[in-house]
Amino acid sequence: LSKPEKRKISFRFIVLLLVATIPAVLVGFLLEDEIKSLFSDVAFASIMLFATAAALFISDSLKGERKILDLSIAGALSIGIFQAAAIAPGLSRSGLTIFGALLIGMTRSDAVRFSFLLSLPVTFGAGILELSKVSLPISTVLLSCLLAFSTGIVGLWLLKKLVLKRRLRFFGFYCIIIGIVGLIFRGVM
Repeated sequence: LSKPEKRKISFRFIVLLLVATIPAVLVGFLLEDEIKSLFSDVAFASIMLFATAAALFISDSLKGERKILDLSIAGALSIGIFQAAAIAPGLSRSGLTIFGALLIGMTRSDAVRFSFLLSLPVTFGAGILELSKVSLPISTVLLSCLLAFSTGIVGLWLLKKLVLKRRLRFFGFYCIIIGIVGLIFRGVM
């Protein structure tokens, strides 16, 4: 590919990521207080774990041929809506964005890749906003970031393996078990 073609591809890729990031940014800013209140509701989070499990079970049966650059703006936006929904406790951001990507026909490997890249701006932005509210020694913050990054890489590696082998249902069973435990804890079951 020539340099102009590479630039055009890079630009399109960045536009798709930006478009897909917009819903989560809007929901995060506009509904911040409402979302925070949900994090103290164990029953709500437990029920949302069942929704995550359903998405993961369905994901194992989906397949597609679309590559990331085949995405339309509407397709990127729809994946972004799944990411925005996952701001609620109990909904897996990566699980829902992969599910959304698979629903619109992306390949399994590109669904994982897009989900990961889509997480970067939102996670980084939320981290910066929350970091401004924390008063911890810089060494503690850096160690925490390193630990989170390391465990995140291992988690992504495992997630990619499970997605490619159509084994997301294992995370689905985990979500169901934790959801049941949460409902028992709250006295709902």
